[in-house]
Amino acid sequence: MKYMTENFSVIIPLYNKEREIKRAVRSVLSQTVKDFELIIIDDGSTDNGPARVREFNDPRIKLISQENRGVSAARNRGIAEAKNELISFLDADDEWTTDYLETIRRLRRKYPEAGLYATNYQFKKPQGYFKSPKIKGIPAPPWEGVMPDYFKPAYLGQPPVFTSATTIPKQILRIVGNFKEGEVLGEDIDLWARIALEHPVCFTRKFCSIYFLDSNNRACITNIPQKPFPFIKTAASLIKSQQVNSTNIQSLKEYVAKLEFQRIKQNIVAGKKKEARKILGSFSTKRFHVLVFYYLWSVIPYKFTITAMKLNTGLASIFTGKFSRKF
Repeated sequence: MKYMTENFSVIIPLYNKEREIKRAVRSVLSQTVKDFELIIIDDGSTDNGPARVREFNDPRIKLISQENRGVSAARNRGIAEAKNELISFLDADDEWTTDYLETIRRLRRKYPEAGLYATNYQFKKPQGYFKSPKIKGIPAPPWEGVMPDYFKPAYLGQPPVFTSATTIPKQILRIVGNFKEGEVLGEDIDLWARIALEHPVCFTRKFCSIYFLDSNNRACITNIPQKPFPFIKTAASLIKSQQVNSTNIQSLKEYVAKLEFQRIKQNIVAGKKKEARKILGSFSTKRFHVLVFYYLWSVIPYKFTITAMKLNTGLASIFTGKFSRKF
């Protein structure tokens, strides 16, 4: 099958998002670029989300239903159904600005060698105001281009690549594989990292995607990771076999450490402090001050945990920004 190299297949996994799905669909239909298909995979919804999709009368929309198999299986089904070369992902509870696809098409023409294209994004609080992510390690706005080292900004601050702001050529997915199924969390960042290990990652500081923080059933809210993120095993294998170039290996190690610090935090909040302490000794990092902080947090009495969480929020930018630049 011949794929159109500049046309888009937009994939939205849908599971119990009756309240939000129409907002997401409208943001796709409002794009300044009109030559796309919109594939919505209903992953066994038990609410009226699929019915809300059927209210749209647009031939570009394709609604496919399957038994509940998880978000990775839904996205992978969408990839298999896609007729176009550029695969854009949007979660059912997020939305795009009207020029998202136009921006990606411009990046594609400017950086055709990239394996992943991503725009900046904003958080929208339940109160209605917006907040920008703290993305570090790349030039300030209005910069755009290929990131010299994807893993450096990925560990220094908030993620530069966010699912609802990401487009991947289908040819790249054939090479590196799709989303890993059966994972509770981290299946998206695993794919971005696998692509970054082999292909350039293109990013623009321009905001083209909105992440809504008032969604009822986001996986990051409802799930506590009890096992390593899927990319941890991949990274460990690559580092051991020395398949990562010397320029990026320290950034990769620090990125792995960041993922493990996140898992430690989640376990502490869940009251699993013994498990958190076990994780502390399972990875290497040059950010010893962060290691000490999380160890102390894992041993303090429960009544002080909330205070520590607030301190962690305030100190996170210091730990991952100012101090880490010394290493």
